[in-house]
Amino acid sequence: MVGVKNVKNACGRSVANIMKTKKICIICNNCFSAINGGFTRHLRDIHKLTLQQYVVLSEYNNIEPKCACGFCNEMPYFRRGKFFKFASGHDLYSFFSEQYIKKFGMPKCKNCGKQVKFRRRKPLSFCSRKCSGIFNKEVIVRKMTHKIKERWKDEEYKKKTLEKIKKGNDKSWLENYDARCESLKKRWKSETYRQKMSLSLKNLWKTEKYANNVMSALQHSLTNRLSKLHIKTRTQLELDKLDFESEKHIGRYIVDELHKHKKIIIEVNGDYIHANPKNYKAKDVIKVKNKTYLAEQKWDWDKNKIQNLEKMGYKIFIIWQTDNLQEKQKELLNLIESTT
Repeated sequence: MVGVKNVKNACGRSVANIMKTKKICIICNNCFSAINGGFTRHLRDIHKLTLQQYVVLSEYNNIEPKCACGFCNEMPYFRRGKFFKFASGHDLYSFFSEQYIKKFGMPKCKNCGKQVKFRRRKPLSFCSRKCSGIFNKEVIVRKMTHKIKERWKDEEYKKKTLEKIKKGNDKSWLENYDARCESLKKRWKSETYRQKMSLSLKNLWKTEKYANNVMSALQHSLTNRLSKLHIKTRTQLELDKLDFESEKHIGRYIVDELHKHKKIIIEVNGDYIHANPKNYKAKDVIKVKNKTYLAEQKWDWDKNKIQNLEKMGYKIFIIWQTDNLQEKQKELLNLIESTT
C-alpha cells in the first residue's frame, strides 16, 4: 500500500499537505477541507453571503476596507479570498498624477517654482540638484543659518572655528617646503635617523589603516598615466628636446610639465574638465568620474594653484585643448629665450 504522504494530486501537491489546510465557518463552526471544497457554496446557500462579504465580516470586523490611494472611498481589488491595497487601476502612476493635480494643483519646485515630476506616487520637492541645495549655496545658507547662530553663542565653538580659519589662511609652509626637503635629505644620510624611521614604519605597517592607505596610493601611482591630450601636446611641441619633465611634484601640487632650470610650468587643460571660459558659464555643472562641481569652483581652484606657484618663483604657461599648437610653440620658445 502506498502511504498518504507519497500520494500526489494532478497539480503535484501531496494529499497530506492539502488535508492540513482546512476552513472553519465562524457563523456555524462547520469545517471544510480544501479537497472537497464547498465553502463558498455553503456561504451562498445557507448564510446567503459572498466570499467577499464573509472576509469583511471575519477579518475586518464588518468594516469595509478602503483603497490606499487616498483620493477615493472605493473598496480595494478582491481576488481569491484576499483584498489588495488599491482598487483596480488606482495603483497606476497616471491615475495618481491626475487625481493629485485635480485636488492640489500642479506641484512646483520649492526653490524656483518650476513644474516638478512624480516619483513613487509622490511629487518631488525640487526640480533639480541645484535647487535641492547640493550645488546651490543660497539654499544651504538658509537651512544652516539658524543652527550656526545657536552654535556661535558658545565661546568654545567660536575659538575653535577662528583657529581653523587662521590655519587655513596661513600658507607660509609652502615657501619653506624646499628648505625642509633639503634638511630631510641631510638627516637621511645618518644611520641613527634611518634606524629610528625604519622602526617607526614597521610599527605603523602593523596597523590596517596605514597598510590600506599605502596600497591605495601605490595603485593610484601605477594607474596615474598621462592623458591623450597631454601626450599629443608633448609630442607636437617636442617638450623632451626642450628639457621638460612631466608629472612633477612642486609643494603640494602635481604639475603637467616642468623646466627645472628656467622654472617654467606648462599646464595642459582640457576644455570640459577645466571648464574653458570660452565655452562654459560660471554656474554650469561639470560631471567627472566620482566628482561634480561648478565651473566657477574649478576656476577658483586653478587660480589659487597658479598664484601659489607664482609666489614660489615659477612662470605658468597654459595650453587649452582648442588652442593652435603651432602658435603656442612659438610663444613657448619666446618665453624660454626671454627667461634667464
